[in-house]
Amino acid sequence: MSIIVDIYDKLLICCEQFSNNFTTADVIEVFRQRHPKDWDLLQQMYGKGGKGNGNNYSPYVYIGQMLGRMSRRKIIVFRSWAKAPEGWGNGVIMEFSPH
Repeated sequence: MSIIVDIYDKLLICCEQFSNNFTTADVIEVFRQRHPKDWDLLQQMYGKGGKGNGNNYSPYVYIGQMLGRMSRRKIIVFRSWAKAPEGWGNGVIMEFSPH
């Protein structure tokens, strides 16, 4: 069971906003705008995340893992690793494309 109800449906709608390749960061930005209450819940559970936060698990990791699962289920396509935006706790993030 996922922490967020209908997380895969919500993320798929976010992914469908992009006609070309998109990153985890792109999806998170759309998710935060479309589902602020869900994002707030993730932050309450895992903290704000980001470089220097002190948490190994964050809302960003949660969304990244859900996108990874969607890729393994062939809902979206993993393309490559991309340079992470400034301030992220990891140097790379996943890049995807729609089918």
